Amino acid sequence: MDKVLALIKDENAVWGSRGHSLIKCPFDVTPMEYIQYAEEDSLELSAKGCINAFSNAKRAMDSQIDMLLIAFVLNNLAAKKNWNIPRKLEVLNKLGIVAPRILAKFNKFRNLVEHDFVKPEQEKVEDFIDVVLLFIESTKLYLVDFLDDAEIEVEDKFDYWLGVVIDRESEIVNISYSNTKIELKPNNEHYIEFMKYYVAVAYRHR
Repeated sequence: MDKVLALIKDENAVWGSRGHSLIKCPFDVTPMEYIQYAEEDSLELSAKGCINAFSNAKRAMDSQIDMLLIAFVLNNLAAKKNWNIPRKLEVLNKLGIVAPRILAKFNKFRNLVEHDFVKPEQEKVEDFIDVVLLFIESTKLYLVDFLDDAEIEVEDKFDYWLGVVIDRESEIVNISYSNTKIELKPNNEHYIEFMKYYVAVAYRHR
């Protein structure tokens, strides 16, 4: 596995071929629908409207997070380990797909209302909706165009490559390297690190 990680972390690593898939929303209400509800609620200009707007924006964030976990084959592990929202965001941050500033802002708003029971102000609710919308827009690429398979190679080293195929049904990332076959599962200690660099290379423009 050390050689695989060294290859995929190589600054000259590029994709040779890629396969795409759409991560379908498994929920009755999509994240963008929740955001629409939040924006409509915020127009009420009342305490009730602000609270409902915040709640729907939070639902949008939570559902987008869970869809990202599905994309990265981490949803069942998250359920088994009973990850809370901060833990899920921490993992997404380690994957390199959540900006730390967004994470910090989200936790600040969430703690303010849910733990301190503070009535959210109109301006802060609107800011929170904007933060959630930014999060959804910045991560939607991983849902509408997730790279389920790719061949990764290092430029000028034509015998130095690996193949990656993600099998969500079996929850296995199949890696071909030289004459070696590796089955990487979400509970493997190297899983997060590998997936971080895999998507970084696979989405990199040649």
